[in-house]
Amino acid sequence: MRKILIAGATSGIGQSLAADLISRGDQVVSVSRRSDVPGTQEHITFDTTSTESLPPMEGRLHGLVYCPGSITLKPFRNLKLSDF
Repeated sequence: MRKILIAGATSGIGQSLAADLISRGDQVVSVSRRSDVPGTQEHITFDTTSTESLPPMEGRLHGLVYCPGSITLKPFRNLKLSDF
């Protein structure tokens, strides 16, 4: 079983991906500003635009998906830390 962290599992692509991963037997940890995220096994209420660090998590993390619903239309190589 893999442990996958999804920022933006509240709706849309992130929510669909979370459901798909869970149906395959993976453990999904969601991260969002909302505290009521249905359909994931574990949730961390956190604003991904914050300069704070995520709280520590137990166990190994096998993957990260970042899809919180904001968009920056630049090539990845041109992104700055402030864009996140």
